Amino acid sequence: MNQSKPDMWGKARFIVATTPPIKRKSFAALDRQLALWDSHKNNPAESAFYLVTVIEQCAAWQAAKATKMANNPTKNVLKRNQQVATLRRMAFERLRWESFQAKKNVGAKSVAKPLEPGYAAERNQFLAGKARGVATAKGGEFNPKGGSFVHESQESMLRNAPADIPAHLLAAMNSSFDTLSDADFLALHDYFSSPAGALYAGMQRQNVHFARKDERIETNMIVPIRGVYHRNTGDTPYTTAGLDIYAMDKYGNLMVQSSGAFHGAGHNAAQYNHSSLNAGNDVICAGTCVIQNGVIQHIDNESGHYKPGRAQMHALVRVLKDDDMADLTFATLKIKSAAGDQYFRGLAINTFYANYSAVGTPN
Repeated sequence: MNQSKPDMWGKARFIVATTPPIKRKSFAALDRQLALWDSHKNNPAESAFYLVTVIEQCAAWQAAKATKMANNPTKNVLKRNQQVATLRRMAFERLRWESFQAKKNVGAKSVAKPLEPGYAAERNQFLAGKARGVATAKGGEFNPKGGSFVHESQESMLRNAPADIPAHLLAAMNSSFDTLSDADFLALHDYFSSPAGALYAGMQRQNVHFARKDERIETNMIVPIRGVYHRNTGDTPYTTAGLDIYAMDKYGNLMVQSSGAFHGAGHNAAQYNHSSLNAGNDVICAGTCVIQNGVIQHIDNESGHYKPGRAQMHALVRVLKDDDMADLTFATLKIKSAAGDQYFRGLAINTFYANYSAVGTPN
């Protein structure tokens, strides 16, 4: 993987960071957990378990010192609190890396879903760029020409086609989006991006941002700690700002981004779509979700890029419950389909988990 293993203090390094090493009684539990992590850090799955206990002991130490920090913080307590906060951040960053690696080591799930035809042109551009060495650098940005832009613009022009459109573009325009060749996809994108086609261009941004692996892990991935999801920090459970798009990669890692978000700024800002969250690669499922205080409130399969069905939603629930130990007690699961939407709420999700064919409520 692209991202290097984040640095993490072991027990010896933490003792040095919290000098003087006297009066360490309050660190006894934390020191024990760091020693256990030291003994298991070379196994990603075991390392992840002990990193959680380190994070929890950091939180417990800070909670125990909260009154002193607020009312009478000594220089030594201030320093130690800062170092505990640093350790807590490092442990979470390492946990995030270990969690990704542990799932990857298990291997891809058998039900992973590729991009829908038409939108697959985004991934093909990315792969062509990698072959040329364009998209290989760590942290390198890659913003393919967007399928949503082409699809929406194509539908707009179908309703009001110009009389003077070149024959090859007319043929592409009259083709179904999901049957477009890569060449026709790119030709339509270039046309709608030009002054001649601007009248028909939809509201979607011209490019879609493909997040590289290091960006996905550091920015988009949410990590379950005792079944409660966290993102970017081990301090506060994750809460969506309105509605998120999500994509669960083929290993079972859950990536999220605010709906309607852009990468970059100004006219050249690239759009985040479901394909962004795994660089167009196969997913277990994709859709939208709402998470409050680390607990899923709503999750569905509303993704035009992947169009996951019941099988993908069932696989999603399996990963959430079996791998992440997610609390779905207060969740609403929506399965969107041509035959009609179905909902499973709270304990009814367990019925769907146990029985793929279970029937939900219609609204």
